[in-house]
Order: sequence, then C-alpha cells, then structure tokens
Amino acid sequence: MLIPQNNHIKLFDPILTDEMKSAAMDALENDIWSDGEYVSKFEEKFADFVGAKYAVATSSGTSAIYSSIMALNAISGVSHQKIITSPFGFITSANSIVLSQNIPQFIDIDEDLNLLPNIEKHLSSIKNMENIGAIMPVCMHGHKTDIDKIQSFCAEQDLHMVTDACQFHAKGTGVVGDAMCYSFYPTKNMTICMDGGMIVTDDERIRDLAKSITDCGRTPSISRYMHRNFGLTMRMSSIGAAIGIEQLKHLDDWNKIRKRNAMEYLRCLQNTFGIRLPTHCTDESVWYVFEIRTKSRNLLSAHLKNSSPSINTGIHFPIPINRQSVYQGYADKCPVSKNIADTTLSLPVHPNISIDDIKYICDIINGCIENSHA
Repeated sequence: MLIPQNNHIKLFDPILTDEMKSAAMDALENDIWSDGEYVSKFEEKFADFVGAKYAVATSSGTSAIYSSIMALNAISGVSHQKIITSPFGFITSANSIVLSQNIPQFIDIDEDLNLLPNIEKHLSSIKNMENIGAIMPVCMHGHKTDIDKIQSFCAEQDLHMVTDACQFHAKGTGVVGDAMCYSFYPTKNMTICMDGGMIVTDDERIRDLAKSITDCGRTPSISRYMHRNFGLTMRMSSIGAAIGIEQLKHLDDWNKIRKRNAMEYLRCLQNTFGIRLPTHCTDESVWYVFEIRTKSRNLLSAHLKNSSPSINTGIHFPIPINRQSVYQGYADKCPVSKNIADTTLSLPVHPNISIDDIKYICDIINGCIENSHA
C-alpha cells in the first residue's frame, strides 16, 4: 500500500491563491464593501460561465433560493402554493419555500436521485394537481440529475421551476428552469471564502425582482429610500465577489480534476463487496463529493478516520428534510430518500488530493470491508 505524505486527508480543502488575496485586498481598499463594482463584475462573469442572460449575487445559497421564489410569487401574483421538492438535500430548500409563504410538497427520489418519476405518479391524480405552483429539483452531490426532463414537464403543465444547483457548479448548462440557484459556501466546488450565492436566469423580470428583494426591496432607478417590494438585506460582499472572480477562472479545470478523481474511485471500488457506487453520473457531473452507499457506513467512516494518515468523510445528508423535527407535520414517508440517507457516505474528491491519495483511500476501504466479512 502506498502511504500518502500528508498525515490527514481532508474531505474539503478550499483553494486560496495569492491572486485571490490580492483581489480581496483591492476590494477592501478601492471598492465599497457591499454590492460594489466587484459584485457587478462577478455577476457578469458567472452568467457567462453558466450561459445565462442574467445573474444576481446574494449573501448565500439560501437567500438565492428564497429570493427566486419570492420573485416568482410577485410575477404570478400568487403565494400559499405547494412547491414540489426532494426530501433528500439540505434543509434550506424547504425552509425557503416556507419563508416565501408557500408549502413544501415532498416527493421521493429514485435510486439515481431523480425526482420526475415519482412526480408523474403523484400528479397523475387531478386532485393532487390542485394548488401546485412550482417544482424545485435538487442537483445533489454535483450531479445534474433529471432537471432537463423536469423543465420539459413544467412547461407542459404550466408550472414554475427553481433549480437548487447549490452543489452543481457546472459550465455551459444554460438556465434550467425559471432560475438556477448556487451556493459559494467554503466547501463547494468554488467559493468566495465566506457565505455567498448566485441566481442565474434568462428572465429580466426575475433578475430585476431578485435584485430588489436582496436589497431591501429597493429599485435602482428610484430613490434608495423608496421600497416597492418586500425585501431583506441579502447582498454579496465586494470582498467575496473579488475572490469569486479569481476562483471562477479555475473552476472548469478544478471540475476536470474532480472528474478524474471520481473515475479513479470508480475503477478502484468497482468490485468492492457491499458498496454501491454512483450510477447517476454523466459527463456533466462536477462531483461535489464522491458518494458511496453501504450498510457498514458507520464502521467504515470510523475506520477511515482512525487510519494513518487519517481520512475525513462526511454524510450528505443523514436525515431527510421531511423527517426533521421542524417538518414533523409532513406525512410523506419517502422510503428511498430514507434508505439513501441511512447508507450514504461522502469521500474526498477535491482538486488537492492526488491519484495516490485515492488509491490509498480505496485500499483502506477494501481492507475494512474484507475484514468485516471475514
């Protein structure tokens, strides 16, 4: 077994270069610190990266989702509608639905994290179609899942669509849905070294409303003390935006390294007993984490942590949203989401780990599994 030189392999390892530090210092010294020129530049560059007409920078992925839904509320003139979403993801997707005065409708995913098959079953009843206003799919673990098919379904059914792409920082996707929402939390494929988010859209109305909603309801062409919309303080820091511009220059290359690393995991673990590897990956996957599923998750996680060098792992996510205490009133059982949450384990796949690191991790996994079944 080849032993890595590092004594600790991190699950996430954000990259901070001298260029990023220099950009942050320039923003500190020469820009207004909140929603300045760097923010406008970052919006333009991120929209171009994705292939969108417009982008709106926000203070977090959560505020991006919330602002997008609020914009759709304003456009449609309707709230208190059901928004279909996955229970397998981070809780902010559902929280944003509630905070925007709508109702989360949890629909189970399938084994490949796709949402549409069970949506079609659920909405086959006319009764179940009542008061459905939108669908919010989640691109979990850096995979696109079936958002293109959901977009077509929404068009057929005259439903809005907000895509939670907080774990899916991919180049050239275009805008899938009315809006796509991103997070730049420090663990993500790219970061601004603090909380931050982005909305991309091809709809000018959504852009204008989201910009207003994230700036306390102001409209740029009107006095800053006139508030035509309901809004909160959810602007992006200019310092973060300056770092984000530099990060964005490297993102596509970093994603290619993540893909290379993921392919090595697939090669090394393809015959490992009791391990379910991702079957939903495509050429568009950007591999936020490399997720495996095993009933021996807790044993394996502890074994990796206690190895030398130590290997950090994670669980994304251990409790489905509909089973969180704040959502106890929701009766949807969603058994597939529950099973995935009980067995999923996240392995490091970031650009700072080497192929030798991955081979070492896989050797540890294979040894642990073999010993547990000896």
